[in-house]
This record gives sequence, structure tokens and C-alpha cells, in this order.
Amino acid sequence: MNYPCPCCGYLTARYPRQNAVADICPVCFWENDVFSPGEDEPSDENHGMTLRQGRAAYREIGAVRGDFYMHVRPPLPEEIPPDIPDTIRPARKEDYPAVYELVKTAFQTARVSDGKEQDFVEELRRREGFCLELVAEREGVLTGHVMLTETDVPLPSEEEPQFWIFVMLAPCPSGWRTGAGDWAGR
Repeated sequence: MNYPCPCCGYLTARYPRQNAVADICPVCFWENDVFSPGEDEPSDENHGMTLRQGRAAYREIGAVRGDFYMHVRPPLPEEIPPDIPDTIRPARKEDYPAVYELVKTAFQTARVSDGKEQDFVEELRRREGFCLELVAEREGVLTGHVMLTETDVPLPSEEEPQFWIFVMLAPCPSGWRTGAGDWAGR
């Protein structure tokens, strides 16, 4: 059984916080400090950084300090606690590689797939009617994706061609699982 890291919250600690002497989290690189129980007390093990500062740095740069970033790794699926809620936010350019992998993984088990849905997402971003792209994120790990684009639907034949403009949600598999074992596509 693993315990939550006091900084990033992932289940990476081998022992409870009060017994995890010099335990360094592989996800955020926080070194557990058994002698500093408060969020605002400087931690000797973390060069005077407070736990609150470590959490803020992890949210901003993905590690408790910039020079530790090369030592961290994403959480493993079994390290993600079930009670951390997803955050929905607009997709950013730096999310695109993770979105590509997420969509690719999602469609691997879809009943209808040509295996190119992740490429379709990239194509949709370049189209004129691209409207909105959102991702679901849980503690820095993408758990879901949705994209909206405009599409024209012709009206019944008339003298001048007319079109209804609709917003399309695609690609969208139903009931798929992400690599984190979480239901996405909710």
C-alpha cells in the first residue's frame, strides 16, 4: 500500500508521512520532512521551501523546483488516487502531444475506428471552422478530450444554395478508458 505524497497528492510514498524519512516523490521530487508538519513551515529537507510553495511550484512547472524537473516522471495509473477530481480547461499547445496519445488510446478499443482519429484531431485544429477544444486534467495528467468544429449542412434544394451551420463534436468514442483507468468521454 502506498500513501499520498504531501506535495502532489499521488500515491508514491512507501510509508505514512510521519514515518517516511527522506522519502523523495518520483512525481514532484518533494522530500518528505517528518519534522515539518505545517504547510507554511520551512522544510530543511527541501532547502527552506514550504509545502505550500512546493505545491505551487509543482502545479506551475511539474516539479518542486525547476532544476528537479529532469528527475520527475508522470504518475503511474495505480498512483492516481480515485478521489482527485478532474479539471476541465481549454487545451493548450503543449497539451497536443498528450491529446494525440489520449485519442489514439481511446480509439484502440472503439467498435468503429480507422486508427487515424488522432490525426483527424490535428486536422480539425487547422480547419477554418475550429471552435473549441477542452481537456480534462487530473493533477497534471490528461484524462479526457473534447473538440467542437463548425460544419455546414445543406438545406433542401432551393434556388440559392443555403446551409445550416452546426457545431460538430468529433471524434467522440463512447465509454472509453484512458491509460489512467479512468472513464473519459463522460
